[in-house]
Amino acid sequence: MKTSKKRNKKKIFLFSLAILILFFAGVQTYKRYVHKGYAAKETNKQEQQCQKCEKVSNAKKMDPETPIYFTLSDPAKRGGDKGGMRMQMDGYEKSKIPSKKVWLVFGDNNLVSNLDLETFVFDTAQKQKNVKADNKMGVATYSFEVPKSGYYNLIAKNETIDGNTLFYRVAKLEYLNGKHGSKDIYNDNVKKELKTDKTKIDLIRLKDKNENSFLYTISMGETLKFKAMLDGKPLKNADLIIDLESGWSKHIKTDENGIASFTIIRDYFPFWDKFDKRFKQDMLITLQYNEENNGTMGDQKYKSINYILTYPLSYYPNGIDYLSYGFGLIIGIFVFTLSGIIIYIYRRNRTKPFREIRYEE
Repeated sequence: MKTSKKRNKKKIFLFSLAILILFFAGVQTYKRYVHKGYAAKETNKQEQQCQKCEKVSNAKKMDPETPIYFTLSDPAKRGGDKGGMRMQMDGYEKSKIPSKKVWLVFGDNNLVSNLDLETFVFDTAQKQKNVKADNKMGVATYSFEVPKSGYYNLIAKNETIDGNTLFYRVAKLEYLNGKHGSKDIYNDNVKKELKTDKTKIDLIRLKDKNENSFLYTISMGETLKFKAMLDGKPLKNADLIIDLESGWSKHIKTDENGIASFTIIRDYFPFWDKFDKRFKQDMLITLQYNEENNGTMGDQKYKSINYILTYPLSYYPNGIDYLSYGFGLIIGIFVFTLSGIIIYIYRRNRTKPFREIRYEE
């Protein structure tokens, strides 16, 4: 009897010990899960903040001759999907009056911060409007209202003296706002050239006659034409550098009338079943010009001026490109079907039983 009681106490003890071990094991597993699920998210947030801080700190390393340019995509979300939403739909802010947000960057999408800038925006009627500048966690953003369909021109200007040279930097963005169901009418007046005295140097894209819609997009294979201006006059023999996102680059000069043109190369060749007609790529056009000119800015003197103007654009596959894929598919199906019919007729004739013909004499 005593032996059975001892055995029962031993079983109870072992059972309690097992329950206790399972309890502590569960606690440790839960702690690891919480650390993995939540601490990792917190670490990712800290890493993102550090990346933003690192990008901002890189702005201090920017040289006076480094070009600055506007981008429609958040540099902190670089490397996202290039298909899908069109350029006009990125970066909208939710408000009563629609507005567009952009970022100012340099180099390989590095954020610009703590730079002495003058910003201007001209609406569809080419009237100067206010630009809203915001700075959160050292990240500067710029936004402007886009109540109507048409072209908006955003400009940022910076002047810096280094040595005996005045570096005159301008970032220009021509933004086409368009939406379905708009009552605005697209006509030749919409495409008129912007003329402003807010900057000494300017680069104007000359619209093609094929541009006839607020939803127009630039395509591969198109020829773009620009006019460079300095102090309101055509700027000849200036350098124009075209850099595509794919790595292709071209260097051209403006002619006597300040005009320069180039054709966008076709550099998108996916498999036919993976062709995306909304695949967006970016290009950056940089206008550079140097002149000997003595002057002063504040209490600093300079002997030459280095003009640098940037003009970003986005472009898409040409409609002919993906139509040719479709035509190729149709031709392939036709050839395949025709070949099948020929093979079928040939095999049917080969397997047709011989019919004896008899003649009665």
